[in-house]
Order: sequence, then structure tokens, then C-alpha cells
Amino acid sequence: MNYTALSAQDGKTAPASSGQARLWFLDQLEPGRSDYNVGIGWRIAGDLDAASLRGALQHVVDRHEILRTTFDSVDGRPRQRIAPHRDVAF
Repeated sequence: MNYTALSAQDGKTAPASSGQARLWFLDQLEPGRSDYNVGIGWRIAGDLDAASLRGALQHVVDRHEILRTTFDSVDGRPRQRIAPHRDVAF
């Protein structure tokens, strides 16, 4: 399979990687399952600067395209699309 770089700016889609396709397939079989999600929590002592935390999380999302990637089904196969920007819901 020929993979080409996908830019968030061009608005196009690209084939999913083999690992992404496997997870997409499993989600098609049983939508909404969270078997491959890992949840963690932190207990924070003291004051929290919520604006700084949100800004830091937004910076991570802006920097890493995979956190802005969604998957569409095209002709029964997964295609990935990278959003140019995604606001962090906080």
C-alpha cells in the first residue's frame, strides 16, 4: 500500500494504517466499546490554574495531529481526516 503524507491544511483523507484499520473494524463490530481506552485520574492538591491547564492541553492537541484525526467510512473502508484545529473541551 502506498502511503503519502496527509496535511491538516488540504482537507483530504488518507487510508488508515493497518493498526488504525483494525481498531476501526472492531468498533464497527461493537460500536462504543472502550476495551482499548485507558482511563487515568490525578488527585491535585492545592490551587489549580484552570486556564493554564486548558492552554497546555490545547498546545498538545495543536502539536499532535493524531489528536485531531477522525475516521470516515468510504466504500466500506476507513479513511483518516486531520482537522486543522480542534478546541479542547474543558
